[in-house]
Amino acid sequence: MSNRFFDNRFLSTIGAGCILIAACALLLAARNDVRQVIRATIAGGDEVYNADVERISGKNRLLTTTTIASVNIPNGQDPLPDSYYTIVDTGASGGTWTTSVKGTLNDPSSPDRDVADVDVNVSVTVTEAGDELALRDKIVSAFNADAGAQAAYLKAYAIKDRAIVHVSSTKFSLPGEFYERSTALDFAVTTPVDGDVIVQYDKLESRAKPTSLGRDPNNGHNLGVQAISGSVQVSPAQLSDVFEEFAYNATHGNDLTQDGSSVEIEYFINCSNEKDKFFTELRTYLIGSSVKFGQYGSLSSKLTNGLYLELRSDGELANFSARAFKATEDFAISFAVPSNRFNIHRQPSLHLMIAAHEYPNPFVIRKCGTFTTDDYIKVIVRDDLTSLTSHEVSGRGFQKEP
Repeated sequence: MSNRFFDNRFLSTIGAGCILIAACALLLAARNDVRQVIRATIAGGDEVYNADVERISGKNRLLTTTTIASVNIPNGQDPLPDSYYTIVDTGASGGTWTTSVKGTLNDPSSPDRDVADVDVNVSVTVTEAGDELALRDKIVSAFNADAGAQAAYLKAYAIKDRAIVHVSSTKFSLPGEFYERSTALDFAVTTPVDGDVIVQYDKLESRAKPTSLGRDPNNGHNLGVQAISGSVQVSPAQLSDVFEEFAYNATHGNDLTQDGSSVEIEYFINCSNEKDKFFTELRTYLIGSSVKFGQYGSLSSKLTNGLYLELRSDGELANFSARAFKATEDFAISFAVPSNRFNIHRQPSLHLMIAAHEYPNPFVIRKCGTFTTDDYIKVIVRDDLTSLTSHEVSGRGFQKEP
């Protein structure tokens, strides 16, 4: 027997023994652990999903299919009093915007820091007229330069890419304290006659909002996402939260096979009176005798005006596509995302086209009354589609309370 053979056998025996001892140690230790699998909601834009959590000796651990990859950790509650408003229309040059925050006599400290009302006026010039983002920046700059706002520990912030002015206290606060204003109309915005604004809150209060952003204790507006790596196995929560809804017209129902060549016909998926709707997919299908490219479905030619989809989400209007859908291939080119979400199923005398647009990050139709103009999905028929056998558009997703 060679020395190498003996050494390998000896080392293998020792290794197996070590593994056995380690396994026994783990088994004995596990007997002292109390394991319990519970269900927990993952907070955030997709909080309709749940994940399994294993509790071991009082500590919770997310059960995953692989290493964890990007999970935000809720960091308690947000105690910074704040409010914000959206500039919808600047109004014409010469108008005045006034951001008002009531004063307070609630400061019990010495020396007394009670403050007067804060009113910051900004005049609209030709530069800002019609440019909501430019007016937003001008208001933020004027507010932060105001001595009264500084004395009241207030600061304004511009929300990136949105015409939103966020006003917040620079101090943490409990409800009713000096730094918050908890009475209705303590926070107000006065616009020119031809200006338009949406004030989200008429108070400046710490609403103890759950947040997944960690704040720097020494700088309340220095935000950092706490995260660890990987992906969590999730599954839909209550089936009552999941829905599919078809674009609807009061006269024609869900059926798009109408003649809209002379008078356009509009179909809507509207907001809910109770919940926000989050859409993960838009889907369309049409049925005809011979669906082909180079024409619209089974019609003999392309459409003149085209089918048009319009979205209004989170108070903002955006055209669904840069162009209308005039031919079958338009749904493959401009609608189906990812591209394999388009298909034509053929039977001897009937063809079915299905196209779907998936949204990894759902877009939202807010609860009715959230904005001056409610969110919606609109489908517009602008040609004669009566020769099609069937044609409908639907939206799928989940809904939850605001």
